[in-house]
Amino acid sequence: LRDCAALAFLAPPPPILADEFLRTCLAEGSAGLADPAALAALMAWASNAELCPGRDVLSASVAHLDVVLRGKTAGQLQNWQWSPLRTEMLRPWLQLLDVSEEDLLSQSDDEVPPPPPNTARGPKSELLPAEVVTQQTPKASLRDL
Repeated sequence: LRDCAALAFLAPPPPILADEFLRTCLAEGSAGLADPAALAALMAWASNAELCPGRDVLSASVAHLDVVLRGKTAGQLQNWQWSPLRTEMLRPWLQLLDVSEEDLLSQSDDEVPPPPPNTARGPKSELLPAEVVTQQTPKASLRDL
């Protein structure tokens, strides 16, 4: 879901697909409603998909969450580090959670999993000059086949 949130930031889906995505993720029997990290990722996805809370399945689901789960979900969103967020679109989703500052602050930081390693900016590798590469790599010819 975090990867989906990142993709939605770069290419927001059309509204009809966004609604179907949310329905699929929150289908009866899915663990999404009990997992604050999954709910936070869905809310991040929704904000990046440029969706506002309203008459959708995610808004209806969030409206029925208990206070503890709302606080944990808000804590996950406050500590979001996995992808860029459209913060102006996230504000209404945070307001829908309706979490007080005390509830938010009572959520411990150790409940937020660490972000994945940044593979896009991996360690710098030393570049070899072209002549060194060609000396190390034997050239194949038709005779070698």
